[in-house]
Amino acid sequence: MKPPFTSKTTSRRLLIMSEAVSKRHQPKEPIPAIERYEGVFFGVVRKLKREGKLQGVDIVIVSQEYGIIGPNSKVPYYESKSKDFGSRIDLTKDEVEKIRRENLVKLASIIKEMHSSEIIINVGKAYLKLIEGLEDLTRAKIIQVEGRSLGLKAKKLREIMI
Repeated sequence: MKPPFTSKTTSRRLLIMSEAVSKRHQPKEPIPAIERYEGVFFGVVRKLKREGKLQGVDIVIVSQEYGIIGPNSKVPYYESKSKDFGSRIDLTKDEVEKIRRENLVKLASIIKEMHSSEIIINVGKAYLKLIEGLEDLTRAKIIQVEGRSLGLKAKKLREIMI
């Protein structure tokens, strides 16, 4: 059975993003994660998708609340645990470790299924803790999106993705 977070085409690239603190408040009932989360990076990804520039790219989202989810995973509106997603997560060390182990199991399955040659990571430093050990799961090239500001990081994400 194919995981629910893979695209219909065989992918050569996997984009890992962290959830966004800003979310669409309406509707309250679950909608796809890619529509629920707002913020600069989700805007960049949605625009690239509309432009048809994400062919062969699969996306997963790292969430404090849900672990690894796909862009089409239904997410209800919820209040964020943290107001500063990039630099901190509001989880105990035990919770981080539990989620990290679960995330690595899910990521191992996705990587095996997708045969990705590149994995692009666009998460804040704190969220890296939730996927720590990813490099041991694959021989794919891992690219960390970096930038000194939100705008520069968004620009770098766009450059890497197209």
